[in-house]
Amino acid sequence: PTATAGFKFVGWYTDKDCTQSVDANWVKDSKLTPGKTKDLGNGITGYEAATYYAKFEYDVANLTISKQGCDEDIDENQSFIFTVTGGDLPAAGLKVVVQGNGSVTIKGLKVGTYTVTEESGWSWRYEVKSGEANPRNVEVKGGVSNTVTFTNTREMDKWLNGCSIEVNNWKKKADEESSKTN
Repeated sequence: PTATAGFKFVGWYTDKDCTQSVDANWVKDSKLTPGKTKDLGNGITGYEAATYYAKFEYDVANLTISKQGCDEDIDENQSFIFTVTGGDLPAAGLKVVVQGNGSVTIKGLKVGTYTVTEESGWSWRYEVKSGEANPRNVEVKGGVSNTVTFTNTREMDKWLNGCSIEVNNWKKKADEESSKTN
């Protein structure tokens, strides 16, 4: 059996629902060579008509990472960084960026379990919503929509330490000094 792109061969079965495996001795290097199963009498067995089924499963799938909770009026271009690890990804994982309340889709992941972590140090004004786990394990399955959503709340309403909103008194003080000398 030859799997098409995105699928993998699982095995040979005797029923169309692929629940009853064929005799393991009949399969070598995925090739099926059926054995004799029909009782012809007098201790003799022979071949009989039969149908066998090759089972295929999805081998790759897509994972969408979605972001909610960004204050679009203020931070519509805020970047949120995520690291995805697991499957056949490199040990350091794969980094992706989501802008604002958007999403990003990673295509062609091997079916399996992945860990998605929001890098909280980058978008420090935002915290993962209370009660939501970070990181999260996601089971990526073929043939379905695989989505993980992170919701944030903006905890810091000021940039830096808030000193950027202080009243500038330097000009006023300079004007006072100037009037004293005149």
